[in-house]
Parts: sequence; C-alpha cells; structure tokens
Amino acid sequence: MKAITVAGTAFMVALVLCGCASGSRSTAYIHEHWQPWTNEVTTAKQLASALEARWGMEMIRAYCDAMHPTPNSIQNLVALGEEWRETLHEGKPSGFDHVWWYASTRNGKLNKYSVNATKGRKHWIIEIGDEQTLSRPPVLSRTSKPSAAHD
Repeated sequence: MKAITVAGTAFMVALVLCGCASGSRSTAYIHEHWQPWTNEVTTAKQLASALEARWGMEMIRAYCDAMHPTPNSIQNLVALGEEWRETLHEGKPSGFDHVWWYASTRNGKLNKYSVNATKGRKHWIIEIGDEQTLSRPPVLSRTSKPSAAHD
C-alpha cells in the first residue's frame, strides 16, 4: 500500500514539474517576442493589426496546446454597441478551423475584445481584454497573471 502511495505521489510531482517547465518556456517566448501596442485603437483595422501582432499563430497554437478547450458553461464577451469582427491571420495555415476576434464598442471606440479559436468541436477563448490589455504581455493560462514587472 505504501508503494502505491509513494508511486502516486511521485507521479503527481512529475506532472506538476512538467506543467511548470512548459509554462516557463511559454513565458520565455512571450518575453522574447512580445512588444506592447502603444497606438490608440479607434478602428477595427487598428485592432486587427494590434491583435495579429499580439497573438501570432505560434502563440495561439502554444496557448491551445497548453490549455483545455473553454467549457461551454463559460460566457464569452457579449458585444454591445457596434460590433467589430475579423478573422485573425487570414489565409495563413493555422491548424484550426477558425481563428477570429470580435469587439464591443462604446461611442465608436473599442470597449472590450475577445480572441477565439475553434478546431472541430473544441473552442478556446484565448483572451478577453480592452485597450489597456494591449500594453501588457499576453497571459498564457486562465489562472496566471502578468508579472509585476509589466503591470
């Protein structure tokens, strides 16, 4: 019985260590390749440019590989006002059925946006943010927060 308990504990520790190692590679990738978006976002075209710069296909694939699909019980952004919507990285191979974003506006300006990917019946809400989010590094998990150095 003790052997099973020890083996189970060792297995759990190995899973945790593997998870931490893959997260640190993702974090290193972000810090090497991410640049803050400093331009004002007043049009759908500007937001498309900001999100394509923020979420390259490698980052989207890394996020979806590391994260379980978003459960159906999770509410995505509800767009109010004029809605902006566009496919991300259109015409580029992605390995997904669809990668897109949409945004809610207020008085003609960006209010909130949502970045999404689907593959078969799987759906990922990659990020919900606003204009201030664009100036901070992307978060590659649903529970982690950006480091204090970038707040």
